[in-house]
Amino acid sequence: RGTSQGQVSITSDDPDTSSFEINMNGTGLAPVAQITGSGNFADTVLGSTNTQTFTIGNTGDAELDWTATAGILPNPGFGVQQPSSGTLPPNTSTQLIVAFSPTASEGAGNKAAVLTIDTNDPASPAIPSDLEGRALNAQTIEIRGLTDTGTEYVLNEVDNGNDDELLYSEQDYGAVNFGSNDPAAAPPSVSEIFRVRNNGEVTMNLTEVQVVH
Repeated sequence: RGTSQGQVSITSDDPDTSSFEINMNGTGLAPVAQITGSGNFADTVLGSTNTQTFTIGNTGDAELDWTATAGILPNPGFGVQQPSSGTLPPNTSTQLIVAFSPTASEGAGNKAAVLTIDTNDPASPAIPSDLEGRALNAQTIEIRGLTDTGTEYVLNEVDNGNDDELLYSEQDYGAVNFGSNDPAAAPPSVSEIFRVRNNGEVTMNLTEVQVVH
């Protein structure tokens, strides 16, 4: 790449011109690939997606051909979104979107892969970039009762078939004595302490608590 000069010398048995010299010069053209972007993904709940954007630039003086691939087993949760290949004229750039989409079958935890961009840049035929992300278990509600001594016990949770909420939890308080017939006397009461747990790794918002008789 750049300007070059040279000379070709030709010798012969020609009695009039035994040698001949040719001066040469020319300019070589080549693409120059430049990749920028971060491969550090935000924490991502299993079953959802986060993305990062990379910029592919060509600062050379010839067209740049490129192809991107991402993800290697056993962490196939990384992938290249469209476009995954293209051609860039000199002094132009394009954006490449890489997605992190961990699934339940892959499980939670730290994940890693490599984004590789293959080019026709003679100085950088393959450009790797590390990809990293953490997959989190979704929020999961659990309700437990507490005894007077603080011991937890599992309640009879009733599943309403909706993964996003717990419909209700049944609790039998047994027989309650209504006490005195004196209207001035305080009515009897039975109390119970419950503990609501979030067994996932994501903040859970409680929107409503109801007591149904």
